[in-house]
Amino acid sequence: MATETNTQESTEGTTKESQQGRFRSLRPELNIFELTANQIILYSGLSLFSLTAGIALLAPYIAPYGMNEGDVLNTLAAPSSDHLLGTDENGRDVLTRIMFAYRNYLLIATAGMVGSFTLGASTGLVAGYYGGRVDDAIMRTTDALMAFPTLILGLALVAATGPSREVLTLVIVIGFTPAFTRMGRNTAISIREELYVKALKVKGIGNRRILFRHVLPNASTALGEQAMLRYGTMVIVIATLSFLGVGLQPPNPSLGMMISDGADVVHRAWWLSAFPAIALFLLVLGPTLIGQALMDKYDPRSQQ
Repeated sequence: MATETNTQESTEGTTKESQQGRFRSLRPELNIFELTANQIILYSGLSLFSLTAGIALLAPYIAPYGMNEGDVLNTLAAPSSDHLLGTDENGRDVLTRIMFAYRNYLLIATAGMVGSFTLGASTGLVAGYYGGRVDDAIMRTTDALMAFPTLILGLALVAATGPSREVLTLVIVIGFTPAFTRMGRNTAISIREELYVKALKVKGIGNRRILFRHVLPNASTALGEQAMLRYGTMVIVIATLSFLGVGLQPPNPSLGMMISDGADVVHRAWWLSAFPAIALFLLVLGPTLIGQALMDKYDPRSQQ
């Protein structure tokens, strides 16, 4: 009896240990120090983009001064406790101006991104999936638009209609739609040759359903990474037009114009150009890191 009892206890002990081991194997082990280089890039980009977007959204509430509030007794004042990034020639706080410039830039770039991405990706997917005359018509139009550099197009539109947020948004939409059209077309061509797409056609499923239920979801990753990479370029275009004097006009703050204004007095007020340039760099870096991380993760060519 004692032997049977010991055997039973040992059996139960072994069973409990095996169950505990099984549960331990099912429990996920999380180690924040085991992040890959790609994850570090992605999380850094997300953090930086969230920071700049948060500043843009909360600028009216967290800015230390009014957007155009000037202090005539502190013109071209160096960075201090009262003005962390100094003041400009009109006594306006540089930090406050950068915050509101973020707001303007993200508003224009986001609206331009949504417009160009929606128009370009949809027409590109249709062209690549259907091919034939539809493809020829869409791509010839795309080639015609790509013949005009975005900056030249922006200068022409501003000269014809005058500078405003709406015109800058239109410049972004027209200038970047061809890039998304080509990307959507190339992605759709590769997907339509997949076996599962051919099987769906054999089953009698319509082209529209295949395009929106199967081709579009599978193309979203490639299009998304390109969207983030292009987002930074859009911000640079907006800043360049402002630097040339055809972008956002005073009293609206613009990083490009702040850099341009500070260039004339850089020898005695370096902060007027330096801090807006750093702010522009951070604004571009966030989405660029996100796009690069997504491309490194999902693009087979970059993995090779």
